[in-house]
Amino acid sequence: MMNIPPQTSLIFQLLSSGEFLSKNSFSSQKNLYEIASQFREELTAYFRPLGFELMAGDGFFYFSSPQTEKTSEEKLDQAIRFIEWLDFFKSYAPEFGPGYVFTLEEIHEKCHKNAYLKRKLGQLSGRGGQGRVIDKIRQVVRMLEKQGLVELIHESDEKYHVLSAFSFLENWAHKIELV
Repeated sequence: MMNIPPQTSLIFQLLSSGEFLSKNSFSSQKNLYEIASQFREELTAYFRPLGFELMAGDGFFYFSSPQTEKTSEEKLDQAIRFIEWLDFFKSYAPEFGPGYVFTLEEIHEKCHKNAYLKRKLGQLSGRGGQGRVIDKIRQVVRMLEKQGLVELIHESDEKYHVLSAFSFLENWAHKIELV
């Protein structure tokens, strides 16, 4: 019998929904990351027959699933969204990456001063729909949070921390540039 940790179900739920487990998380994810690191071989062997490959990056884990039900169009839409997110946040702050800390208000202030950044934000949040800039920023950051790329560290001032998993986007985009 395979020696798997009791948290295997929770790890599976998070990763199979498309999230990442990041080493630099302040939430319970950090504990799950440590467990996944400790039981990496066992979890890899356990998930493989289920059609999921446990993949490790620099400080993060994710699932790779070759038997995905996503259509080519859905995959392309997701790839474009990832590129747009990366482009927006690197335009906001070139140092934006794992460990970077920001508030929604800081992004709002920069968008207010930079028309190019504000236009990019409009494209990200519903393809230029109407609404307040701060609400659009909140919407985009929540999408990143849902993917496990950033996490809220201080609710009252809406302060976020960029997780190690963000480097997945950076590395992926770098590979595209090389092609």
